[in-house]
Amino acid sequence: MYTKIVVALGVLVVSGASSGKTVNITDFTFAGPVAAAITGGPVAGVENVPAGQFVGTLDGASFNAYCAELDQSFNLGGTYSYDVRDPYTHFTPQKANALSRLFTATASFVTDADTSGAMQAAIWEILYETGATLDVSSGSFMTAPAPNDVGAIAAFSAINGILGNLGQYGANVQLDILYNATSQDFVIVHDVPEPGTWALMFAGLGVIGAVARRRKLALRG
Repeated sequence: MYTKIVVALGVLVVSGASSGKTVNITDFTFAGPVAAAITGGPVAGVENVPAGQFVGTLDGASFNAYCAELDQSFNLGGTYSYDVRDPYTHFTPQKANALSRLFTATASFVTDADTSGAMQAAIWEILYETGATLDVSSGSFMTAPAPNDVGAIAAFSAINGILGNLGQYGANVQLDILYNATSQDFVIVHDVPEPGTWALMFAGLGVIGAVARRRKLALRG
């Protein structure tokens, strides 16, 4: 397995400039990440870039992450210090909004190495495409799996369908960016309430609504 992930042409520099959260990326979530070819962006013409979701720990708690850069690197199993940033200020509001819509649309999409690689390609597409259309297979920035990788080709086609219809989804997922000036940045999904917490929240909203209705009735009476 990979012991050092050079996402593209970045040279590993031991972190020390950033502070905050202790991050350790241990491996890819799914074995055998998609080997992708990159066209455009900061590392145009690079092939066999490993694309996929990562698993690791953030201050000791397990989490999943995707790369946010193509010109930085890191060591699997290495411990780094990261700052947590808001994607709306770290990137642009448009890119952050598109990322949130992507994660909303793909809530149950990532199930294996192929779909994981397609998801990573879609994230890079949002962050690096300079044209008006988001499409991993065309435009100023492109990511393609190997021509004989049937599973990945199907997954990339499916993610293209999602990218082409992002406007149909809400920006409902809150994301964070793990930032380090000298190592790979990561996109992670912000912690969300447990199902029981959601139930309590909706129950609370129901009570608030009932109280409001009673007040309106009282005023009318």
